[in-house]
Amino acid sequence: MTTAQSVAVLPSRASHLPFFVQMSPLHSDWSHVGLKGLIPSVLHNSFLGYNFFIPDAVGGSLAGDIPEDPELYMQWLQIVMFLPVMAFGTPPWLCCNACVLNLTRQCIQRHQDFVVPLLLKYSEEWLSSRYPIFRLAWWLSPMDPTAFTVKDEFLIGDEVLVAPITEKGQTWQDIYLTGEGHLWMDINTVRIFDGGTVLRNYSASLAEVPVLVKTS
Repeated sequence: MTTAQSVAVLPSRASHLPFFVQMSPLHSDWSHVGLKGLIPSVLHNSFLGYNFFIPDAVGGSLAGDIPEDPELYMQWLQIVMFLPVMAFGTPPWLCCNACVLNLTRQCIQRHQDFVVPLLLKYSEEWLSSRYPIFRLAWWLSPMDPTAFTVKDEFLIGDEVLVAPITEKGQTWQDIYLTGEGHLWMDINTVRIFDGGTVLRNYSASLAEVPVLVKTS
């Protein structure tokens, strides 16, 4: 059976099984076949029932050469840090600089300390309810038309919202806090915001992806 055939039969035959699926390779750029394609691919796999997946290597694997854009590498890291597996095709000490290497260490530690327990918690929920672990914004607000327009953020379960940067050179993000009536706390600044609102031009540095936790 070819790879294409294998992928085609997975949704109907194996989505109930807790095995890891290799996600499609991506280009080493900021396009929709590169970094911008990562979040849609994550949500697509999760809603098909494949919550356990191996994303493409940080920086993309279709470059042909060693990734040379430190900003792209760092923003890629900020997304895969929240996924089940952090995969590296090129070690950070070969492609970039000391800043990237330090961020890689921090992301790996944060993945172990914060993300893995969260994924284990929602894996238990998946076993009983079959709810996806990675969710679109409308999951908390199924009647909210604004939530259906959100394309560049995702939820882990019902409690963590991740809003990474996917545009080169951008240091801010418009973040939609789904779930009117709920409260969200930025774990980096400890600021509290109301659900059902948009945070305009919210600061997002290379070293700190916006992450908010639902507190009520």
